[in-house]
Parts: sequence; C-alpha cells; structure tokens
Amino acid sequence: MYEAPTAPLSIGQVLDDGFRLFRAAFKHVWHIALIGAITTFPIVFVSDQLDPINPSIDQFATFFVVLIVVGFVSLYFYAVLFARIGAESRGEAMTTGQAYVKGLRRAPAFIVVTIAYFLMIGFVMFLFMFLIAMIIGVIAGVSGGGAGDAVPIAAAIGTFVGLALSLVPIAYVSTIFAFCFGASVVDSKGPFSSLGYSARIVQGHFWRTAAIILVIFFIYSVVYMILGVLAAVVAFDQLAGTGTPGPLSHLVNYVLGPIFQLVLIPLVIAMVISAYNDLRLRHEGSDLAARIAAAT
Repeated sequence: MYEAPTAPLSIGQVLDDGFRLFRAAFKHVWHIALIGAITTFPIVFVSDQLDPINPSIDQFATFFVVLIVVGFVSLYFYAVLFARIGAESRGEAMTTGQAYVKGLRRAPAFIVVTIAYFLMIGFVMFLFMFLIAMIIGVIAGVSGGGAGDAVPIAAAIGTFVGLALSLVPIAYVSTIFAFCFGASVVDSKGPFSSLGYSARIVQGHFWRTAAIILVIFFIYSVVYMILGVLAAVVAFDQLAGTGTPGPLSHLVNYVLGPIFQLVLIPLVIAMVISAYNDLRLRHEGSDLAARIAAAT
C-alpha cells in the first residue's frame, strides 16, 4: 500500500517515491491507459492511407482533423489518469467512475493549460530562431555587400544557431511550468492559476526540479527511441517491399505501441505527481514557517 511522504524528499527519494506510486496505482489505471492508447489508432490508420510519394490535399486535411480530434480525446484520458493517480498519492478513495467524472470536469482546464504550456515553449523557440536568423542575415547582407547567396545561407545558419540557443530558455520555461498539469487536475486549479502555482512551488528549487524532470524525460525518451528504431525498421521493410503497411507495421503500431504507452504514461504521470507533491509540501512548509515567524 502506498504511503504519502510527510516530509520533503531528496532527488533520489522523489524518484523512488514516483516508482512506488506507479506500482500502487497501476492496477487501478492500466485499463484507462490502455483505452487512451487505443483511441490513437485512428491516427495510425489515417497515416497508413497517406500516399508516401504524393499525398493529396484531402489526405492531409483528413489527417489534420483526425489528429486534432484524437489529441483532445487523449488529453481527456491524461486528465483521468492524473485524477486517479493523484488521488492515490493523497490516500483519497476514488473509483474508476469517479476518476472519469473528475477527468471530464477538469478536462477543459487541462486542455487549456496544455495548449498554453506548449505555446510558450514554441514561442520561445520561434523567437530565438527568428531573431538570430534575422541578425545574422542582416550582418551577412551588410558585410557581403548584398551578395545574392550570402543572406539565405546566413539566415539558414542563424536559424540553426537560434534553435541551439533556444534550448536553454526552453529548458527553463518547461521546468518552472512543468507542474501546471497536476495543479489543474489534482488540485482543481484554473489553467492560468495552475501555471502561476507551478512557478511558485518551483521557485527556490529550480535545479533539483530540473534534475528530476531530466530523469523523467530521459526515461520517456529512451522508451520512445526504442519505438523509433522499431518504426525505422518497419519503414525500411515497407520501402524494400510494396511500400504499403504490412504485418510488421501493424505489430508495432497496434500492439507494441499501446503496450509501451500502457506502462510508460502512468509511470511518467506518477513521477510527475510525486515531484509535484514534494514541491507542494516544501512550499506549504515554507509558507507556514514564514507565517509563524511573522506572528512572533
């Protein structure tokens, strides 16, 4: 049985607590994660219908619409998982039905905060890429006397440099706002309140939080790198054959992919919630200490 920590934990203890929370919650959420994984099948099916050589506008439009619809449905199931695993982390009784209801109730805020989170990351990336490309392009144009090839080449180099330089602010933004998802569902905060609360609880604990997020990201990336290698093997197999999806492709997309998601998504959410609860405990403890100090 999972027991929630009553005192702040070290980095290693937070990660260990995340694994313990995952083991305790998995028997309650595996079917939710499985259904969530199955709902992504339409994307796989539609992508299989795309002409690999010359896809039509209609095919692209269909794929885009399916991607948006499935994306919203997937976010709903993520909200359900956050609700159920969050309840497990607090020792609160919650049935599967109650988790679905709370996920539905918190889905609008969860979707808005997810869009806002990734828009901020995209804005930072675009800003750096655009500004660096523009600056280097202008410098090349001035120094090259307006030579025809100098500016496009310099702009391409600037875009690459800007992308590389944007990794630092992207890491900063993604870390301080990483717990907006848990706040929006587990603690039922509004989308923008969730972003602000995440920033407040990370304040003063940025580097330890960044280390935890890095480990979670590493676990997630390794698993999907394995899936990527399998997908590359499938793609090579298709190119060497008829170019159409075969049994190997279906095995990866419809069997192995959902199995990976069945385990990986609850694990990542459990580790994020564990880190979130630890920061919340630290934040509330420091607030209580400040109020006591002010009263004396």
